[in-house]
Amino acid sequence: MSKIVSIFSGRIISPFLQQIKYTVYNRSIFTFLENMIKLNQE
Repeated sequence: MSKIVSIFSGRIISPFLQQIKYTVYNRSIFTFLENMIKLNQE
């Protein structure tokens, strides 16, 4: 029973976690680029 539940929850949670990973990754790149632009403007 627990095996079915873990597979089922994995199907739902896994894409959700990946979405969070992508969001954090993109945000960190965006912040990095933003800081580079700010440094160049000074």
